[in-house]
Amino acid sequence: MRTEVLVVDDDGDLRRFLAACLEDEGHTVLQAPNGRDALDLMRGHPSGLVVVLDLNMPVMSGIEVLRTVDAEPSLSARHGYIVMSLAKQHELAPEVQELLARRHIPFFVKPFDPSELVAAIPHAAQQVGALD
Repeated sequence: MRTEVLVVDDDGDLRRFLAACLEDEGHTVLQAPNGRDALDLMRGHPSGLVVVLDLNMPVMSGIEVLRTVDAEPSLSARHGYIVMSLAKQHELAPEVQELLARRHIPFFVKPFDPSELVAAIPHAAQQVGALD
């Protein structure tokens, strides 16, 4: 099934690589280099997106994005999330760990197998009705 996915990472090479992997699986992919641009895209997008979000970025981090989304029901209800980070999940601040657990957000530690991330897309999309 085709899903619209927003890949958010300040590493342009990784962002383009993940976009290519997702497009190869038939997904439509948007890209953003930071959290602020991602929020702009999410707020303006007419339908649900699966957001593949790096936690550590300049301008606005993925953690700040998640906190903003959590505070805005219109964003949290419309989009699904998958998080990636260089940090291990247990190394994150307790409030971030709680947010990820409460919202059932899949977590991938970089480097990860891209096929595992691609496999997580349908579940995230199903949670928010983002499947075509």
